[in-house]
Amino acid sequence: GILRSRCQHQGGCRLVRRHWTPDSISSTGDFGIVLPAFKTLDDGNLIRIDVLQPSHCDFALSVLNQSWQHGDDLGFQTVDEMLEKLEPKYFFAAYNNSDANMMGIFFISSNFPSRSSHICEGMIFTRDLYRRRGVGTFMGLVLFEIAKALRYTMLLQSFLFVNNAAAVALCRKLGMKLLSVLPRAGLIRAGRQYTDAMQFFISFHPNSVVTAATDVSENHDADDEMWMTEALKLAQKAEEEGEVPVGAVVVKDGQLVGAGHNARLRSSDP
Repeated sequence: GILRSRCQHQGGCRLVRRHWTPDSISSTGDFGIVLPAFKTLDDGNLIRIDVLQPSHCDFALSVLNQSWQHGDDLGFQTVDEMLEKLEPKYFFAAYNNSDANMMGIFFISSNFPSRSSHICEGMIFTRDLYRRRGVGTFMGLVLFEIAKALRYTMLLQSFLFVNNAAAVALCRKLGMKLLSVLPRAGLIRAGRQYTDAMQFFISFHPNSVVTAATDVSENHDADDEMWMTEALKLAQKAEEEGEVPVGAVVVKDGQLVGAGHNARLRSSDP
């Protein structure tokens, strides 16, 4: 494949393109002051976040592929395409501290022009088994601290389709501001319809003068489309499973708190 793992002398696994060697971490900062990071979840599990180890790289790729199967649309056709285009510099993983199971991964990418190299991009992926348990939120908070330790002054989520409801909701929860909405920015994978894309950012600079074009809560049209798309995805899933093609989501204070679809069709159903 186009990827290989590269272990740097200060620790950490980097999945990089075959002919691309990232700069040494010592030139930008040291996230060792942040990691490992620990948090006890509401369910009692202790989560540990650390650099992704070389022996876990293959499983990390399977987590990325699982997100694609789950429908976390980021605009790329494949995981390989995303890694090739974004060229992530650093990979990190969240583990269940009791059994060492990987709960999710996230990475930092710095592919902006040199005069904007103080801006980074980060993406978070949570395994299905650990969704809606606070894992993604904790990974996001640690991501911010690592970005600051690496001397980035801003983190940008440059392209999130509105039908990626989980990622959009996480950006909100982490306090990121909506920078813009790009109308009809991409084709939905399951069909020929277009969907909008959102851009979020958060500034770490204490004297930042950058302001969002609009607050997330003010963009009701984009919100409505995002949640409607999520409900339609559930309805399509129900139909594929032989169930009544109805899907629903429950939203409270801008957060997804419930989702489901109708029961399986029976011979007695009209």
